[in-house]
Amino acid sequence: WINPKSTGFTDNQIVFSKIQYESSNVKNGFICFLSGTSNNCYINLKLYVDQKTFSSKTLIKTDEWQNIVLNVNIDKKISFLINGNPVTNDEVISTANEIGKKSFPLEFKNKNIPLAIGGVFYVSGQNILNTLESYTHFKGYIDEFRMFFKFRSKSIVRKEMRKNIFAQKGLKLYLRFNEPGGNYTNSCL
Repeated sequence: WINPKSTGFTDNQIVFSKIQYESSNVKNGFICFLSGTSNNCYINLKLYVDQKTFSSKTLIKTDEWQNIVLNVNIDKKISFLINGNPVTNDEVISTANEIGKKSFPLEFKNKNIPLAIGGVFYVSGQNILNTLESYTHFKGYIDEFRMFFKFRSKSIVRKEMRKNIFAQKGLKLYLRFNEPGGNYTNSCL
């Protein structure tokens, strides 16, 4: 669930990313980011495999909570569901697929590369750097983040999008972001 803010909207806001750099270029990984303007906001997913790329984007709303699902199938086709509804191919803009059916190489899968949510940083060699040229921090709200390593059907998304879920096959990360706001003290020690 995300709610991008129109006030102070800037292009190329990172929603989440996991990328590996080599010689000042992104070599492997993925970046989900917002582009456009506050009136024409696109959610983008860009994939990198061995410095080859593929990306797709579709329009979303600002100043409104939306359940966004990004699916990548075995052929590296990116599809979107917004609030449980599939986005038609006519509403998706994609680049030429340079990746084909290639998967991320083991050097990417086996590295301890952090997943960044709402922020900008990347790994170069053994160093974690805190900048990524031309991208900015996400301006808005994220209420829940789920990462699956399996395709999510429309019916499953609709069934589970408003519920807490539990461990299941393919679920790699589930962040509910349901901690209270403000300052508090954990005195139950």
